[in-house]
Amino acid sequence: MRYIIWSSNYKLQIKRKMRKKLIRKKNERDIPRLYKYSNIEGAYASLGNLTLRFNAPNQFNDPFEFSVGGIEEATGDQIKLFYQKEGIPEDTPTENFNDFFKSEGQIILSKQADVLNACIRMTCFSTNILNILMWSHYAEDHKGIAIEFDVNRILHRCMDDDMSIGLQKVEYSSIKPKIKNLLLITDQERNKEMAKIAGTKSKDWSYEKEWRLILINADYEKAKTEGVTRDIRFYPNEIKGIYFGGKCEKNTIESIKDICLRQHIESPMYQIQFSSKSYEISYHKIH
Repeated sequence: MRYIIWSSNYKLQIKRKMRKKLIRKKNERDIPRLYKYSNIEGAYASLGNLTLRFNAPNQFNDPFEFSVGGIEEATGDQIKLFYQKEGIPEDTPTENFNDFFKSEGQIILSKQADVLNACIRMTCFSTNILNILMWSHYAEDHKGIAIEFDVNRILHRCMDDDMSIGLQKVEYSSIKPKIKNLLLITDQERNKEMAKIAGTKSKDWSYEKEWRLILINADYEKAKTEGVTRDIRFYPNEIKGIYFGGKCEKNTIESIKDICLRQHIESPMYQIQFSSKSYEISYHKIH
């Protein structure tokens, strides 16, 4: 994840000026339409309170969340630079170097996992509003809703409020990411390696077409004492559309309409409909 900066004492540091400069180079065309699937209870809470819920990585449903497939062996140049940095004579034998540092790297990686779970809170979106499995798995078997958010606007507003926040597209692979030895690379390189961990999932999840909005608490000691969830406020004009599942009951739809009226949410509303001829779904405008 490009906005996390690794430090040697295992705490996360945020370079706000760099982060803002990087994100503001992106425009709305770089971020696709993003939808947040929800069950009915979650929809009432989110719309009723105008909040997005962020969870710790270890609260997600993927047992391989933030896991790696191994640590790459150090190159000759990396060993040489490490010797120079640590004041080790250049003629020191390098036998068993990689075995030793792989072991040490695993210890560092374990500590970093603790830091990530303490300091990071994430909420997830999909680029696909017409995926049957997404409605089944995350929207109460098609009885829930999906909300289209203007994530670009949320990002810019949160940064203006001095929040440490980033957006990441998830990549899918048949193997876990293999990363460089975290002891032998720069902070910037570690940042890229952590991106592999935060943004790689099994191909089995590829149907989700997931993007993640990620909040970072740079104070590790404070973060350890906080809960596994965090709610962030959004504004009515940051909702671009509300989609009801094909099995969503009429009284639920009316309840959501009432909540939106009270909260001054004026976005259009749609409902999913099931094809009579194929295994496909579509949506039509209802409000």
